[in-house]
Amino acid sequence: MIEASSSGGNPPGESRRRASRRLVWAWLVGTLVLLIAGVRSTRIPSIGAAFRFPETPIDLTSQRHAEFWVFLKEARKNVPEGATYTIVAGTPDEDMYLFMFSLGIFEKHRAIPSTYWGFPQGQGRRAEYVLAFERNLSAAKDLLPIVRIGEGGVYRRQRCD
Repeated sequence: MIEASSSGGNPPGESRRRASRRLVWAWLVGTLVLLIAGVRSTRIPSIGAAFRFPETPIDLTSQRHAEFWVFLKEARKNVPEGATYTIVAGTPDEDMYLFMFSLGIFEKHRAIPSTYWGFPQGQGRRAEYVLAFERNLSAAKDLLPIVRIGEGGVYRRQRCD
């Protein structure tokens, strides 16, 4: 003789399966709600931008820092391995960011800071190459322009020994 279940005539275990399905649907709906909220509040300008390959490791965090990275990658092509270089930019903060980024990009070169955390460093004048970010140093008598990169460029210091 088969006993009737206490769940109104349903076979045994059916109510557990129904509760399990409801729990799965609750998780799926909750996940979807969080996904939509996250996409709507993201700083990514478009869905297409989220799925493109970044040009630099920092494209999606700071456009300005990505510009620094692109400048340094382009400048590196014009500075021979083992050469010394220094960096000049518009502000002490930009000088510092560019200098720190360059340590990873110019791994086979020797960096000499022109400023360090906002304080001028005289040894920058000893560098063979000057990387000028968004600065035109063509008027400097001791610098020979090698290549223009945007508003700046790479310059080689002429020695007057």
